[in-house]
Amino acid sequence: FSKIIHNIRYYLSVMDTIKLTPEQEQQRAIDSIICSMLLLLISPFSAYWSGWVVWNLYNWFVLPISGAPAISVGNCIGCFLIVGMFVFGYRKVEAVPLSTNVYKYFFGVLGKLIFMPGIFYLFGMLYHRLFMH
Repeated sequence: FSKIIHNIRYYLSVMDTIKLTPEQEQQRAIDSIICSMLLLLISPFSAYWSGWVVWNLYNWFVLPISGAPAISVGNCIGCFLIVGMFVFGYRKVEAVPLSTNVYKYFFGVLGKLIFMPGIFYLFGMLYHRLFMH
């Protein structure tokens, strides 16, 4: 969700600095709104997906340590929200030129939201299967 807010802030700040034709500005604004709405629709799934991945990794690697409390997927999502709130201001702002297609940028963000947790899950699962049994 914080990535969506960052994208909206970035587009609003950059639109004033580069000259586009009125038709290009209108199309860019429409494309940006569509992509932002799609990211908003995807964000609950992405939050649950990331929470589920962290929950599995926690159960595989942290829970076996004696004294570690059991947590749920909801707790993992909440931890993500808390950590995201604290590191939001420290993120590096990506300079996206206006010549970049908005939809290309959208699929890049989508890849980070969906595929990065999947990669962590895959490596965690392989490590757990190979070395923890």
